[in-house]
Amino acid sequence: MVDTLEGYAATLASYQTSAELSLRAPGPARSTTFEGISDVWQVPEAQSSSAVVSRLSEANRREVFTALVRAQDRADREAKKQHAIDESLLTRAPERYRQHVIDVTNAQYEESKKLTEQYESQVLEEFVITRAELDTIRIEALKEDWPLPRRQP
Repeated sequence: MVDTLEGYAATLASYQTSAELSLRAPGPARSTTFEGISDVWQVPEAQSSSAVVSRLSEANRREVFTALVRAQDRADREAKKQHAIDESLLTRAPERYRQHVIDVTNAQYEESKKLTEQYESQVLEEFVITRAELDTIRIEALKEDWPLPRRQP
């Protein structure tokens, strides 16, 4: 488990161009590349290395960051709940399991992307900030290595 944003960012950087998932199924191990998900790992560049949303205190920016991370976690959790992997296929129909995992993973990604956008919009409204300000806060949190909030059940 990654405890800091720096560790999280380093892990994500390894997925810069594509995400790979090795699926264990009967037979030799295979690697499948999911094209089109590289945008998830992209962090917008700040206009300057010291860019901050100066109209908000650091405490308020940290509060925004916490709300942002919780919104993303919520989107991921709900997407996984909506599109669950049927693990029983591994024993019942192993030849179909690999494709099932790929299909479900793609559906989870699309649903999570949609929900993240929706929940991030709610953060924008709640804190009365712009998308650019949210991106600046996100970058500040990464650069300053702000701790991730505890996951909510």
